[in-house]
Amino acid sequence: MRVGIIGLGLMGGSLAKALFGKPEIHVAGADLSAETEKEALAQSAVNEIADAESIFSSCDVTILAVPPRAAVSLIEKYSAKMPKGATLSDICGVKRPILAAAKNLPKGCRYVGGHPMAGKEKGGFANSTHLLFRDAHFIVVPEPLAEKEHIDRIKRLIRLVGCRDIVVTDAETHDERIAYTSQLMHVLAAALCASGQHMLSKGFEGGSFRGAVRVADIDAPLWTELFSMNSDALVRQISELEKNLADLRGIIESGDEKRICESLKKTALEKEKWNEQSVGES
Repeated sequence: MRVGIIGLGLMGGSLAKALFGKPEIHVAGADLSAETEKEALAQSAVNEIADAESIFSSCDVTILAVPPRAAVSLIEKYSAKMPKGATLSDICGVKRPILAAAKNLPKGCRYVGGHPMAGKEKGGFANSTHLLFRDAHFIVVPEPLAEKEHIDRIKRLIRLVGCRDIVVTDAETHDERIAYTSQLMHVLAAALCASGQHMLSKGFEGGSFRGAVRVADIDAPLWTELFSMNSDALVRQISELEKNLADLRGIIESGDEKRICESLKKTALEKEKWNEQSVGES
């Protein structure tokens, strides 16, 4: 299988490294940085370097590991060149705009989006690793008409990079759930740091605080795109969080320890239920 990866930063570089050398997999890579392309070849992350047009026109699977607006632009520019039966994928953190851009692929081609739930605070090829996706969830978002062969092709690649399980969903569900599990966490971290209190609290913090603010160290241009392109879902989640915070504040302000305890027990039970859930397919 000829796999093309456009974008060899943290995510694309890690994907390339994880796929390189696997049986019957040939990895072609492209990046805006010639130095990154050189490094990818030197570190055996790719079998060859090609330009974006060549990847679209020659690969069985083209994976866009670039920010979402760049992904949309690449699809609009090059997808007509895809060979019959090829599969288009991506690893963007928002799916509805990508699906919309991929609605007119050539005959026999299908879009099957992907989203690995993995990453690091620091990006770039220099921070990429073949172990990044090991034991991570991987979300698969096929277009409504995608045949099993296209979905199975992407699932095969996911299993090769060592993901724990696969969750298959639609674009709308993906964007709503990711607004809650990912984007809202970045909003919360930003809000905690925006108060300025973190600068007064060195030596007072524990693991819970460090975990809460970890993702405030953010790639601002990328997350601006993600927030903007998924703003409807994200605003709903922020509103729900604001309501829950207001409810809890009211209970605490009341001084009613019984109500406080009952509220905390209720959310602790919800967390226990979540811990017991099985996710996806192996």
